[in-house]
Amino acid sequence: MRVPFADQGLTKLPDTLTDEQALFVGDILSSGYFGAELCEIQPGDTVAVLGAGPVGLCAAQCARLFGAGQVIVADIDPWRLALARREKLADVTVDPGQKDVEQAVKQLTHGRGADSVIEAAGGEQTFQMAWQIARPNGVVAVVAMYEADQILPLPSMYGKNLVFKTGGVDARHCAKLVELLEKGRLRTDFLITHRGPLDRILEGYRVFSQKEDSCLKWVVTPRES
Repeated sequence: MRVPFADQGLTKLPDTLTDEQALFVGDILSSGYFGAELCEIQPGDTVAVLGAGPVGLCAAQCARLFGAGQVIVADIDPWRLALARREKLADVTVDPGQKDVEQAVKQLTHGRGADSVIEAAGGEQTFQMAWQIARPNGVVAVVAMYEADQILPLPSMYGKNLVFKTGGVDARHCAKLVELLEKGRLRTDFLITHRGPLDRILEGYRVFSQKEDSCLKWVVTPRES
C-alpha cells in the first residue's frame, strides 16, 4: 500500500505494543494529552475535567502525567465516574445531578477553584460550568465539540482574569505518546468495553451511539469466517 506523505502522518509502532494498546494514539489519547498540555499544569495543581467520556478520561490521566496533585472528574453517568475512580484516573468524582459542581470544587480547593479546567463534555451548560469552577487567573482548556455556539458572558466573568485555550485534535505528539505507552506511563485499555467482528459493525455503531451496556469504545476485530 502506498501512503503519500506517510512520514508526516504515521508513527512506527514498536513490537512491544499491541495494536489495541496503540489504537487510540492518533485521536482520543492525542486529544486528552492536548487538553492537559494546554493547561500549563504546575506540580500539585488541582485540575477539573468535565466529561468522563473517552477524551475526558484520557485528559484526566494526562493531567496526572503533567504533575497534577488533585484530579476532579465530573459527569452525569455514574458508571463512567466509577470507572474513573476504579482506574485511578480521578481522585474525586462529582455527579452534577447529585451535587453542585462549583460548590464541590470550591470545597476541595479551600474556596479557590480549580487551577485549570479541561472541558471535554460539550453539554448545554458545561462551557459555563468550566469558567465558573476555575480559580481567578486559571486556565480553561476547551477540547469539547458543541452543537451550538457558546457565549462568553464577560460582565459575569469580570475579575477572574481567565485564560481560554482551544483547538482541534493536535496529533503532533504521537511518537511521544507511543513511548509513554511502551513505558507504562500511559494506558488506554480501560477505554475498550466492547469488541466485535467486522461483519457486526452496524451493531457496534448502534451500541456505541446509544451507549448501550455502558459502551465507551467498541473495537472492531477481523471478520468471522
